[in-house]
Amino acid sequence: MADAITVTDVAGREITLDAPAERVILGEERQIYLLGLLEPEAPFAHVVGWREDFSQADPDNYARYAERFPEIEAIPTFGGFKDGTFDVEQAASLNPDVVLMNIEAKAATEDAAYDDKLA
Repeated sequence: MADAITVTDVAGREITLDAPAERVILGEERQIYLLGLLEPEAPFAHVVGWREDFSQADPDNYARYAERFPEIEAIPTFGGFKDGTFDVEQAASLNPDVVLMNIEAKAATEDAAYDDKLA
């Protein structure tokens, strides 16, 4: 049994997880660069969903990742938080432990009450 983990996010909120996150949704696919640093041999091991933007924003690196980690193609994708295309029901069905979003999505997330819907 792991100890609880408390972190402070970029918005200054304290977030506590009962254990390390095993199921992660990335609010932006480019957040995979961070996971690549943390788990270089298996950056997608805990990703259960992500926003569909990496292949459009950085197609060359997306292709490199897809070549090395073909499981990238099977990860469910979502719309954006700011444009209101994020499917909260789809996200909830994946039972994530944590959803990582960028700070720009904070206002849209609060307006749509995603925190409450995913809790």
